[in-house]
Amino acid sequence: MADSTRSRSAERIVDILMELQNYGVVSRYHLMQKFNITERTAYRDLNMLSLFIEGCGNGKYRLIPSKFQNNIYDTMASTLAKLLDADAVFPDRDEYFWNSLE
Repeated sequence: MADSTRSRSAERIVDILMELQNYGVVSRYHLMQKFNITERTAYRDLNMLSLFIEGCGNGKYRLIPSKFQNNIYDTMASTLAKLLDADAVFPDRDEYFWNSLE
């Protein structure tokens, strides 16, 4: 994946997470309009967040309810670090490093 494409993808992923945190639900069609992307690209972005989100019908997605999040919060920072290729910026990072940021 080209650096500019990866950068745009990472920006969209972070934006989607912020929108979910702020509003609770995000619509696939809203993402298509907001980022001027195809439905396939919206699906790809949402699939990258599949550990943290779930479909709730009619093309809408939400964060997995908190009773499940306790099991995955430990991996959220690590997963986002991989998505954003954080190893290039923080090559000596470990789980403790990412968990300390939360």
